[in-house]
Amino acid sequence: MARSSQSVDPHQGLGVDSHHAEKRAPPATVALMSYNIGIHNKEITGKKWLTPTGKYIKLRNDIENIFSNEHGIQILLICEMGNMFDKILNAREIYQRILDELNLAHILVHENAPYVALIDKTAWSVKTCELMDHMCSSTGLAVQHLILEHQETGAHIRCFNAHMPTSVATSKRKADCVVKMCTRATTAHDSGVAQPTASMPWVIAGDLNLDKGSIMKLCQPVSYTHLRAHETSLHLVCRLLL
Repeated sequence: MARSSQSVDPHQGLGVDSHHAEKRAPPATVALMSYNIGIHNKEITGKKWLTPTGKYIKLRNDIENIFSNEHGIQILLICEMGNMFDKILNAREIYQRILDELNLAHILVHENAPYVALIDKTAWSVKTCELMDHMCSSTGLAVQHLILEHQETGAHIRCFNAHMPTSVATSKRKADCVVKMCTRATTAHDSGVAQPTASMPWVIAGDLNLDKGSIMKLCQPVSYTHLRAHETSLHLVCRLLL
C-alpha cells in the first residue's frame, strides 16, 4: 500500500494580522486516511469472503493496522464498498463486526453505501453524515458528505468521500462532481452546525479517477478565494492509502 502525507497550516501565507490572530481557536490536528477498498457485491456474498484468503480477512487486517499505527489515524474514509448503482445492504454490519473483533470500541461506523466512514469518537463527533446526489448527469452517482467537530477544540472540518466508477467516468462528469463539492464547501451554512460552514477546512477524499493536478485545477477557482477569505485553525495531516 502506497502512502503519502501532507501537513498544512492554513494560516501560513494568508496575510492574517495580529487582530485576527487573537480570535483564532486553538489548533487541532486531523489524521485522515482515504481507502478505495474495491470490494464488489459478489465477493461479499461469495464462498471465499470469510476464508483465510478472502477479502474480509484482508480488510480486517488493514483496519487493525490503520488504527494501531504510529500516526494515530482518526478518520478513515472508505469508498467502493460494493457497487455504486447496486448497493449492498449489510456494509454497516460488516464493519461493526470487524471493530468488535478488534476491540476497537472507540471507532464508530457511519455508512452511506457504497461509502463507509470510520471515526474515532475520542477525537471527533459527527455533526452531519449524508449522501449528496445529483452530482452529475449519471443518475445514482452520489458522494458521502460529513461535517466533523473536534472534541477538544470545537473546530470543524468538512469531508467529501467520493468515487467515480470507470464505467461512467467521462471528463465532464468528473469535473461536474468536483465543482459541486467545491461549491458545497464554500456554502455559508449547513443545518445542524451553528457556525458559518464556509470557514471550515475541507478535503476531497476517495477515487474520482482524476490525477492530482486536474483536481487542483478544478478546485482552484473556489479554494484559493476560500482560503484567502476565511481563517481556519486546523493543521491538516492527510494520509492517503492508494
